[in-house]
Amino acid sequence: MKKLFSFILVFMFVFLPLSAGKAKKKDGVFHRPDTNEVILVGKIIVQADFDKDFIAKSRLLTQKELDSPNVHTAPIFNKNSNFRYDISMSKALKEVDRFRDGEYFYMTYEIPKDRYIELKYLLYYFMSTPKLCTIIPLAINFYVPEGVNALYLGDFSYNVKEKNDFYASETAVSYNIEKAQKFLDEETDHYELVKADWKRNRHSRIIDYTKVTGSPDNSVIFYGGFGRDLKAKTNYYIFSEVSPIILHPDQASKETKFFVSEPVSPGSVYVLRTWRDYNCYNFYFNEQNSPLTVKIPVEPGLYYFGFYDAFNSIEKQKPVKLDSNSKALRREALEAVLECYKGTEWEDYIRKELEKN
Repeated sequence: MKKLFSFILVFMFVFLPLSAGKAKKKDGVFHRPDTNEVILVGKIIVQADFDKDFIAKSRLLTQKELDSPNVHTAPIFNKNSNFRYDISMSKALKEVDRFRDGEYFYMTYEIPKDRYIELKYLLYYFMSTPKLCTIIPLAINFYVPEGVNALYLGDFSYNVKEKNDFYASETAVSYNIEKAQKFLDEETDHYELVKADWKRNRHSRIIDYTKVTGSPDNSVIFYGGFGRDLKAKTNYYIFSEVSPIILHPDQASKETKFFVSEPVSPGSVYVLRTWRDYNCYNFYFNEQNSPLTVKIPVEPGLYYFGFYDAFNSIEKQKPVKLDSNSKALRREALEAVLECYKGTEWEDYIRKELEKN
C-alpha cells in the first residue's frame, strides 16, 4: 500500500482555470457577474475505499492536517476547444479555492464566444493537503443559454478504490436544484438556477475498440509503450493530434503496459499530452514540451512506435527508449493490439502481422 501511494507526493502539473474566480461577496452582497460570465454550481462527494489514516500517517502528516476536511478545487475550465494548454506547477491550495467534500461549490466563469463550456476535471485533496491529491474526472460540456446567469451541474458521486489503482470512478449523478438554489441564495443575491443540459465529452476513459471506425485499408493503429520500466503497467494515456488539437484517443491500460490507439488517419501526427502510471504519478504536456511525438506513416496498417523510458524522457523532454525495438517486446505489444481488436475487421490483419513476428 505504501508503494502504491507514492503517487501522492505529486509530480503533478495542472492546468489551473484561466478565467474562473471564486464568486465573492462584496460588503456582504455578492458581486454581480458581467454579461459574459455565468455562475456554475455543483457538488462533489467522494467515498474512499482504503485506510486513509494509515496512508496519512505514512506521509508524516501533522495533527492539524489529520484533522482537516477533504476539499477540492472548482472544475478546470478550457475557454474553447482549440485552447492550447499552458503548463504550471500546482499552486498551494488557498483558503479561497477550497470547497469541502459534500458541500456545494459556486464559481464565476467567463462564457466563451460560442457559449460552450467544457469541464474536464478537478483536483481533490484528502485532508486538505497536496500530499494526498488525486484527480476527479468530470468530462462534461454544455451550452450556456442567453440570459442565464447561473447553471446547476448536479451532485456528482465518486468512489476511490485501492483495487482500482485509486482512480476516482463516478458512481452516480443526482439532482436537487431546490437545495442548490437555497444554497446559492444564502451565499449571494438571488440568481435563478437553471439545470445545465450537459453531455459527456467526446473521449471516454477507455476506448471501445469494437465501435471505432476505420479499416486496415484506410487507417493506422499505432501502439507502443511509455512507462517507468518494461514490466510495470500504465493506467492512462492521452494523445492529441497536432493542428488542430483533437484530444483522442485516450485509454486506460488495465491489463497491459502498452498503449493501443483507435484507427487514425495516415500521415497524421500525435503528441503525448497526459500520462498516468500505475503509481498514479500524473503528467501533463503541451506540444512544445511533450516527450513523445508519434508521426503516423502515410501507408495504412499497424505502426509500432517503440517503448520509452517515461521519467528520463520527461526530464530530457525528448524520447529515451527503454528497449531497442526487441522482437519479443514488439510481439508482446502486437498481442495486446490483437486482444483489443478481436472480433473486428482488424483481427485477421493483426494475426498476419503476428505470424511475421
